[in-house]
Amino acid sequence: MTIHPLLELNKPVEFQQALLEKAKEFKLDKIDFTKRYDVVKQKSKKKNPNGLPDRGAIVTRAIPFVIGNPEEGVALYFLNTDEWFHCSLIQKCTKYKNYIRIETLNSVYKLYPWK
Repeated sequence: MTIHPLLELNKPVEFQQALLEKAKEFKLDKIDFTKRYDVVKQKSKKKNPNGLPDRGAIVTRAIPFVIGNPEEGVALYFLNTDEWFHCSLIQKCTKYKNYIRIETLNSVYKLYPWK
């Protein structure tokens, strides 16, 4: 698992280790953090104020990083050359044969690895 570079620079090693342990609790170690993913929104649990589609749209094609706070929870930050996107706190991560399903407080996403 890979922590966002700003957290690596600005947070102590103990914080980083605790964050990675929290990420393991939510099974984020099933994600290959060296790959780029298509992040596809499956459904929204809440109405999106930004007018983004509630489901079916590729949100971004990016590399994931772990962000968050060990006491509050973890989320994923997706970064590509043009933009970034982060999800709300992770509730569940499930790996399937062709994709990884991420359930957050606000939405459900599928991550499809780039080939």
